[in-house]
Amino acid sequence: MTIIKPNSIAGITSITAQEDVINFYSSDGTAAGLQLNGVNFNTTSGVSTFNNLTVGAALSLTDNVKAQFGTGGDLEIYHDGSNSYIVDKGTGGLVLGGNFVAIRKDDLVEAQIIGFSDAQVQLYYDNSEKLTTTSTGIDVTGTVQANRIDAFNTGAPMIVLRDTDSSGNSAITYIEGQDSAGTQQWYIGDINTNGDLRIRNVQSSSSMVFGTSNLDRVMIDPNGHLLPDSDNTYNLGSSSKRWANVYSADLQLSNEGSTNDVDGTWGKYTIQEGENDLFLINRRTGKKYKFMLEEVK
Repeated sequence: MTIIKPNSIAGITSITAQEDVINFYSSDGTAAGLQLNGVNFNTTSGVSTFNNLTVGAALSLTDNVKAQFGTGGDLEIYHDGSNSYIVDKGTGGLVLGGNFVAIRKDDLVEAQIIGFSDAQVQLYYDNSEKLTTTSTGIDVTGTVQANRIDAFNTGAPMIVLRDTDSSGNSAITYIEGQDSAGTQQWYIGDINTNGDLRIRNVQSSSSMVFGTSNLDRVMIDPNGHLLPDSDNTYNLGSSSKRWANVYSADLQLSNEGSTNDVDGTWGKYTIQEGENDLFLINRRTGKKYKFMLEEVK
C-alpha cells in the first residue's frame, strides 16, 4: 500500500493507494468521501476513465459546467446561473422510470405531478389535485377551459353531465354559454331542483332560433312569440301529421300576399266567440258578421 501526504488538496491530509483503489482521508482519519476504483491515468490529459466513482459528500459543479453522460455526451445536466437543465441530445428518448414517480416543488413537499405504478397519474395546482387519469379516461376537479371539445367513439359518442352529490329531481346539470366577460348568455339543462329541462336565452333582446338543413325555420322572439322564420312558407302539421287539438283565443286568418282559389282575391279576418254565437270580422273593411248556427240535438 502506498501512502501519500498531499499539501495542495484542501481538506485532504492523506491518500492511500492499494491495487486498484485510491482513498482520500481527512485530518481525523475518516474517509473524505471520494473513492476512485480502477483509475486510468493519461500522461497528457490526466484521468481519462473512472470505472467506479463514489462521492460521499456533495459534488459541486459551477454554472454552465455540464455533467455529461453517454459516449457522445448525449445527456447533459447543468445550471446556467438562472435555470437548471436536463437535456437529452441523443437519438433515443429521455426515459424516467419508477414504481412511484413524483415531481415536487423545491421544498420537496408540495406535489406537482405524481405517477403510480399500474395506476393513476395526478396533476396538481398549488398542491391541489386537479387532473387524475383513470382506467376509463380522466377525472378533472375544477373548471375545464378549451377552444373546442370533440367526442369520438366508434359506438355512440356522448357527453355526460353528472351531479355527484344529488339524485333524481334534486340533481342540477346544465350547459351554459357566456360572453368574454363571463356573463351568462344562454343555458340548456336543469338549473333548479325540480327535474325540468330548460332551453333558455337569457338575453332580453335576443331570440331562440331553431333550424334544419342549415336554414332557420322557427324562432321564439324576445316577447315569447313562436314565429316562422319566413312569412307564408312553413306549415303547422301536415295531412298525415296532424295536431290532436289546437287551443287558441281569437283566430286570426289572412292570406295576404297570395289569393284564394274562388274569386282570386285575398282577405283578412278574425273569428271571435260570443256567448251563443261565432262572429267574423273583416279586418280589411271593418264589417262584422255572425255565423248562422243551427243547434243539433
